[in-house]
Amino acid sequence: MKLNMIGLPFLDKALLGAIFQVAPDPEALLPGIPDPALRDFIEMLLAMALYNIKYRQQQLNKLVPVLAEVGEDWLSEPETASRVLGLSLAIKDLYGMRPDTLKAVLRQWSAGG
Repeated sequence: MKLNMIGLPFLDKALLGAIFQVAPDPEALLPGIPDPALRDFIEMLLAMALYNIKYRQQQLNKLVPVLAEVGEDWLSEPETASRVLGLSLAIKDLYGMRPDTLKAVLRQWSAGG
C-alpha cells in the first residue's frame, strides 16, 4: 500500500473503491481483504464513521450537499448513506481536507466508476 508524506495510505481510486465497497456490509466484506494493513485502515475508518454517525450529525449534514455534487447516488439507501457520510467525514478529518478537497478526491474515484 502506497503511503503519502504523512504516513497515511495514498487516497487513489483503488483505495477509495475498497473503502466504499465495504460500506454496505462491513461485517461480510472486511474479512475478504487480504492485505492486513488495508483491512486495519478500513476498520479504523469504519470506527471513526460510527462515531461520526452517533455523535456528529451536524457535521454529517454539512457533507450531504458535497456528496450530492459528486454525482453518486449514495444517499438512496439510508443505512448505506449514513456509512458513506460517516466514512467521508472520517476521511476529511483524518487527512485534514476542506470540503472542496474531499469533493475533488471523491470525484477522482467516482469518475468512470
